[in-house]
Amino acid sequence: MVKIKKIKRENNKSEDEQEISRFIKILLIVVVFILGIYFFTSIVVKKEYNIKKDITEGQVSTNRIIVGSILNRPHEDYYVLVYNSTSNKAALYETLISVYESKKDSLRIYAVDLNNHLNEKYSSEKSNPIATKIADFKFGEITLLKIKDKKVNKYIEEYGKIKNELGI
Repeated sequence: MVKIKKIKRENNKSEDEQEISRFIKILLIVVVFILGIYFFTSIVVKKEYNIKKDITEGQVSTNRIIVGSILNRPHEDYYVLVYNSTSNKAALYETLISVYESKKDSLRIYAVDLNNHLNEKYSSEKSNPIATKIADFKFGEITLLKIKDKKVNKYIEEYGKIKNELGI
């Protein structure tokens, strides 16, 4: 009988040892898997970081404003071109701004996008060329304002007349 009990104990120890060895194997597999994910993501992040370094940093556009700041720019004389960026002619209007800005001795020109959520309430089918306060402004498809001494000096709504005013 003594021999049978010893054999059972030895079998129990070997089962316990087998259980421990299985646990250690599973633990090692999990650790290797986690380390693999860690190194993989660190390599990917480094590559993305290097790609982002190659991209030139963007600049904040200082010529885009909202309707509420049309009359309070820090210049005596300047232009404000008001248009909707979703218009079919939006690229034409933006080109107009670029060409004018490239001219020597040009006045400062600002752009107001009526598609901007803050400017939507100023978009209208019928404009208000005699507006003197911000609250009274209403703009159609395209409008050029010439601001002098924080007041609207000119209000032009036709593309051809806008080009003439800007000397393009």
